[in-house]
Amino acid sequence: MTIFSSANPGAYRYPFPAFPDGWFAIAFSEDLKPGQILSLHRLGRDIVLYRTEQGQAIAVDAYCPHVGAHLGEGRVLGEELQCVFHHWRYGPDGRCAHAPRAKRTPAVSLDSYPLRERNSLLFIWVHATGAAPDYEIDPIPELENGSYRRVRRHDWLVRSHPQEMMENSVDVTHFEAVHRWRAKSIDWQCEGPRYWMRIAVDNAGEGYQSATAANADDVVSTNVGPGFSYTRFTGSLNAISLNIMTPTEAGMVWNPQAFWVAPAIDEAMAQGWAQGFLDDYADDIPIWERKIYREKPALSDADGAFARYRRWYGQFYTDRHPGA
Repeated sequence: MTIFSSANPGAYRYPFPAFPDGWFAIAFSEDLKPGQILSLHRLGRDIVLYRTEQGQAIAVDAYCPHVGAHLGEGRVLGEELQCVFHHWRYGPDGRCAHAPRAKRTPAVSLDSYPLRERNSLLFIWVHATGAAPDYEIDPIPELENGSYRRVRRHDWLVRSHPQEMMENSVDVTHFEAVHRWRAKSIDWQCEGPRYWMRIAVDNAGEGYQSATAANADDVVSTNVGPGFSYTRFTGSLNAISLNIMTPTEAGMVWNPQAFWVAPAIDEAMAQGWAQGFLDDYADDIPIWERKIYREKPALSDADGAFARYRRWYGQFYTDRHPGA
């Protein structure tokens, strides 16, 4: 295992694969208009994301199979993507639809990714063996139907790994030490590719959760797959926060967060809630970026379900059997 040090700040320092298997968000829907192309680096690979004139979003390998030009320099023509170099065109199914001067259309296809547009995000499926998707991203009705309004979005870039970042959910004692609030109880349950966490907060604290708990009857966080979670607040504060953790390269995570509220929520209250969340979250980042991974942590009886969480996350690694 390579340990982070100031002499080697970019080292990958975890004993598990840098890129888990599953659905990962790679962009927000709003960032991709019809006819637009985005060139992205996600999950250790170059990806071109484009939207056809009719609105279909498509994600493909960034390089043309002809002679390797970058497709991000091309353009969208109706429902087809045209390469800048020789004007070969590819349809939504990835197949070559036209090659100028060729007597026969070449029988080649772009390497494409399964894609889902959910909750104002664009997700692609990646798997080390090329296996097909075996679960789906939860649709969040209030986001899908537009009944909630978005009040904030913030994009972090964190030198860590999604497994390490998500482990905070079972790290009960860090809430008081880092965030200045106590949890009366945390009910953490997992099933298949999902886990749920219900928090009962001690309102006597000073941190973000204590402030929001005073306005919420229930706080439930749901994680779907290896890099996406959402938290639902109900009561006087009806709101939803999204947390996206998508590696860009080994040891670096694109980590945007977005905050949505019900129509009746006052704007000042909504902005205060979102800012409090971000302020609290910022306290975790320098810790994640400097810590090492302990395969066998020295836990006390006050700590949370670290082993159970790690067994759950292990299902997203092809080369490590779930529970290993």
